[in-house]
Amino acid sequence: MTDYERIAGVIHYLDACYPQQPELAERYRQLSGRCRLQRWGGDCYAFALVAQGSIDLMVDASLMPYDILPLVPIIEGAGGVVTDLQGRTPLAGGTVIAAANRALHAAALEIMTGRERPEVAEGR
Repeated sequence: MTDYERIAGVIHYLDACYPQQPELAERYRQLSGRCRLQRWGGDCYAFALVAQGSIDLMVDASLMPYDILPLVPIIEGAGGVVTDLQGRTPLAGGTVIAAANRALHAAALEIMTGRERPEVAEGR
């Protein structure tokens, strides 16, 4: 199973701020359109759900450092991955992707950064 096939089975939360960031809006739609179940909002609660294993993915575009930094060791300690769009620890906040595992994180990061392979984007 490819990383992209795994995305199809995930439960994921998004923050509700993407319309304020038009450059990310289409990428949010692409990601959420591939997931099995999408929920909006959640803030810190949704990141905790990733750490708990209750959801697979959380993307938030409007975080301050104090919103996410305390959660990084919790998510990583539970086996998850959390980074900014550059794949780094989100020291400045901003847009953050937290995933239950490396494979899901890698697939979500490719979609959210627009680096997805064209044959995958076209469904081949």
